[in-house]
Amino acid sequence: MTRICMIFMLLPFLARGQDTTIRKDVKTGKTETFIYVDKLPKANYDVSHYLSKHLRIPENISYNGYPEKVITSFVVEADGSISNPKIIKPTNPLLDSAIKTLLLSMPKWEPAEYGGKKVPSYYNLPVYIHLQ
Repeated sequence: MTRICMIFMLLPFLARGQDTTIRKDVKTGKTETFIYVDKLPKANYDVSHYLSKHLRIPENISYNGYPEKVITSFVVEADGSISNPKIIKPTNPLLDSAIKTLLLSMPKWEPAEYGGKKVPSYYNLPVYIHLQ
């Protein structure tokens, strides 16, 4: 019983030794993209308002049970720009393409931070589509 207590008491101290080295790919020189960060990326504007104002839905998409929630993922780079947009839950190829284009056109975000340094990180964002 005392051994188990000692292990649980030591775990918080062992977990604090995080590696704050930011790794770069030797071949490309690109910084790795982070999943876990100290400070999440964020936009300095209302993202939902931006998306609803700027999304151009292709004319040849018909109403098929929409409104639809499209789950997207992208990278917020260390400079705050958006890259590598992906659709996690695809809907219509034309609509998916329009959403990817819109994500790439978003103004810069505040990048994530890890170990006090700005780093690229993944971000998931649901986009709600209301077709009429």
